[in-house]
Amino acid sequence: IGVDNPISIAVSGVIKANLFPSISCGTIQANPSLNDWIVNVTSECRDATISISALINGVRKPMGLQRFRVKKLPDPKATISNKSRGTINRDVMIAAGKLAAKMPDDFEFAHLFTIKSFTLTIQRGFKVYNYKSESSELTDEMIEQIKRTNRGQNIVFEDIIAEDPSGEERTLSPIVLAIR
Repeated sequence: IGVDNPISIAVSGVIKANLFPSISCGTIQANPSLNDWIVNVTSECRDATISISALINGVRKPMGLQRFRVKKLPDPKATISNKSRGTINRDVMIAAGKLAAKMPDDFEFAHLFTIKSFTLTIQRGFKVYNYKSESSELTDEMIEQIKRTNRGQNIVFEDIIAEDPSGEERTLSPIVLAIR
């Protein structure tokens, strides 16, 4: 949903210029650079049917149809320096400087989510401190607080909001890291 999906369409003996695909919901258009087609469907769509007609001997004839299930992109995993749990060196965390949204390893498309905001939570003694960023970047105040952490102290990045390529916002799972 909401991203470019490449598909291939072929009818034996018919050139691409004589193929006329249509889709029940969303858009389908030729991609001349890859000699295939690009489909984009909307969030209201749960099933999409692509119908093909072809120009044969000057007459447009239906060639068939194919039904597809439509799904949302999977949620990415929020990371900092490619870590979402475990331990991390504070200098590595500071050098990374920002959170990233990583798609699952078996995800085949190059669609990227953008981190829009997050909260850094640090506990010192009996007090809990929260620092808000309105981007993917660590703020100067966050960096100063990370520099003051002790070995074994937990740092939590939570309330992580990511935006998918269609503009939909999603809340990602927290990152919990211990300083080593």
